[in-house]
Amino acid sequence: SPRGQGEGVQVFGKLREGVSLDDADAERDRIAAALAAEYPETNRGVVPRVATHAEFNSGPDAPMIWGSLFVAAWFVLLIACANLANLSLVRTIGRWREFATRVALGAGQARMIRHIVIESLILAGTAGALGWWLANWTVNLWVETTASKYQALDYTIDAGTFAYLVTITLVAVVALSVAPVVRVVQLGVGGALKGDARGVTQGLRGRRLSAALVAGQMALAIVLLSGAGVLVRSFVNIVGAETGVRDPGRILVGRVRMPSDRYPSPGQRREYLDRLEAQLSDVPGVEEEAVASTTPVRGTGVAPFEIDGQAGSQDGEPLVSYLPAGTAYFHLIGASTLSGRNFTEDDGAASMPVAIVNESFASKFWPGRDAVGKRLRAKSPGASPEWRVVVGVVSNIMQSDATRQNFKPLVYVPFRQEPLGRTAFFLLRTHGAAEQMARAVRTRVQEIDPDVSLENYGSLQASFAFDRDFMDLAHSELGKHAKVAPVFASIALVLAAIGLYAVLAHSIGQRTKEFAVRLAIGAVAADIWKLVLRDGMKPVAIGVVAGLVASLAVNRVLQSQLVGVSPYDPTTMGGALGGLLLIALLACQIPARRATNVAPAAALRHD
Repeated sequence: SPRGQGEGVQVFGKLREGVSLDDADAERDRIAAALAAEYPETNRGVVPRVATHAEFNSGPDAPMIWGSLFVAAWFVLLIACANLANLSLVRTIGRWREFATRVALGAGQARMIRHIVIESLILAGTAGALGWWLANWTVNLWVETTASKYQALDYTIDAGTFAYLVTITLVAVVALSVAPVVRVVQLGVGGALKGDARGVTQGLRGRRLSAALVAGQMALAIVLLSGAGVLVRSFVNIVGAETGVRDPGRILVGRVRMPSDRYPSPGQRREYLDRLEAQLSDVPGVEEEAVASTTPVRGTGVAPFEIDGQAGSQDGEPLVSYLPAGTAYFHLIGASTLSGRNFTEDDGAASMPVAIVNESFASKFWPGRDAVGKRLRAKSPGASPEWRVVVGVVSNIMQSDATRQNFKPLVYVPFRQEPLGRTAFFLLRTHGAAEQMARAVRTRVQEIDPDVSLENYGSLQASFAFDRDFMDLAHSELGKHAKVAPVFASIALVLAAIGLYAVLAHSIGQRTKEFAVRLAIGAVAADIWKLVLRDGMKPVAIGVVAGLVASLAVNRVLQSQLVGVSPYDPTTMGGALGGLLLIALLACQIPARRATNVAPAAALRHD
């Protein structure tokens, strides 16, 4: 649609088989050029935008954004597989004598490999069945918590989903089996029996493979932790941004929708709103009431405008957000008057058109000058051609910025000087928490006219929560990802810690005689503790370094969703690193203490 007119339609269609989006773009350009030539007054410069469903709902980076979530899920799966593969590996090494005996009695390596694969298949199959049930439950929960009246998505779990589950279960079986199978293939019967007799249970190659799996888990965990960290910080930067509103938890807001058959004319709607304000002001606990076209933080109408005495730019008149508001609006939300006055009851339809601008508007268009007394007017179709006189300047209130990082220039106009539509917001400042007054106010609204619907009802503080329906495309899905990513990261961190603990605990159990010998020849408990801690933290350090390097690339993918935080944010990276190292150290403590408590005489008694 033409700039500033805010008019247009949305058309949904399905491309024919074999037709690409580029083909659709080319055909759109031909149609737009033909219409512009035939209808130059209305179609010149009007070019429809063609986008896929994903791009339309989540922005141009939709495939990359949703792909990153998919990759995160795979990272968690890989960590779990590496964890179990490591445990299977150390368990296989502990069963070398058993396997060697089986081979000596005639069992071939193929039979032992089949035994390992069957064990992995049972484990992965059980997990897959549990995952199928958990997926159904979590998807239903996801649908309920992310439902949007502006977006219809199909989350049906069908045969294709089941086939995918079977496929990744088989992939997990392979991942679980590779390390143990490799060790069995390399197993030498005589060497195994002799090695066990000497008390050496895990060779250098086995230790390296085990350490590599631990390092891989740590690398994946640090990638997930750092990615989740920047997403959460971005989310917090939006919902925790300064809005300029005083105590929003004590402001109750709601939108009334007046049916067109009962209120067909602006005069009848005005009469209803006057009655509504009068009735709500009498509700016990209500301090102040006001009406407006919208509430703070949400988007407002946008129109081109001109300033008296200032020539427009080459691009035409600038665009500005405008907000019709009632007389008590500024005092109610806590905006301070910097110069001039607020709206009064005298600012009606028959009086001189006036406006109030925010601090950002005044500093941008009249820097160093007093804005009071200046004139401006809207240039959009249907707007009044009369000049509006600026009668006041108020402090900035967050409006029309989806990411809530900048106070944009804003023009307020008296609610009574604007054409009244079928909807309007009321705002009530209450003595206590707004939620405590919600029932009484709802009852009063229904008593006035039960046919008027009440929407977006609740405290103003609650309305500041992240809402994808009012977010720009680039950040519309940030709320979902900022909630899901920490879950993935937490699971990955726990799995990595459990894997490290289990491997160390099993290794210490296998090396009891080694520690006993060290203690017998003069080593002290602190030496054993340092040895175990070094063996445990070495693969962690390698994994952390690799993970930090990978995070620099992975977080770059998330940049389009980040607000007020760099994808390479050192605070987030440092927090992820510190959290992972702390968990790793805790996972090493119990096995290390267990190793220092080895009694040499008891351990060597049966050697």
